Amino acid sequence: MYQIEISDNQDCLTLDTGYLTEVVRTTLDAEQVTSASLSIAIVDNPTIHELNRQYLQHDYETDVLSFLLEETDDSLHIAGQPRGTGKTIDGEVIVSAEYAQDLAADYDWEPLHELVLYIVHGVLHLCGYDDLTAEELPLMREREQAVFTLLNLPLPQRDDDDLGHVGDPDFVANTDRAVLTERSADPAASAAATRHAIPPDKDDSLAATEPSPGGHS
Repeated sequence: MYQIEISDNQDCLTLDTGYLTEVVRTTLDAEQVTSASLSIAIVDNPTIHELNRQYLQHDYETDVLSFLLEETDDSLHIAGQPRGTGKTIDGEVIVSAEYAQDLAADYDWEPLHELVLYIVHGVLHLCGYDDLTAEELPLMREREQAVFTLLNLPLPQRDDDDLGHVGDPDFVANTDRAVLTERSADPAASAAATRHAIPPDKDDSLAATEPSPGGHS
């Protein structure tokens, strides 16, 4: 069973939270995740900048922050299986719609599709993928492409040396995503980060609990 909560706390893009829930569900299905409880917060650049600075001491805007709070793995780890196979995941992903809007023009595609890429990328990190090395990056790109194919969306080609960053072609530095999805990440700090990403005066979140197909429970 997948429990997916989408919180839209920005005014840059008009979004269909039901569609974004389907994006998350499709990613989890593609990864053969058994069960997941995920919170997805969609924010603006000032908010993600503050979270990046507060929790990672990175004083700049970014596209996506991922927090793995808890994970159990019942997979037999058969070669060729997706890394999410058999896992139960509790995690949080924070994405900037404003960042997506600003960067979409560089790839000549829709801001919504750029934002979807951030969400897919963040969820894939929670499933166990990385993109900080030349060995890991192609696998992350392969899984992104697989999900976009399932979503019937195009995916622009990115440079192979664009390590650790979804969007900005000039950013080849330590990634926020990898740091936040390390198994040693502090669950209390990461939970607090998402709570701060969702202002208390906003009540436009959508919570959806969906049984996943294929016998997941």
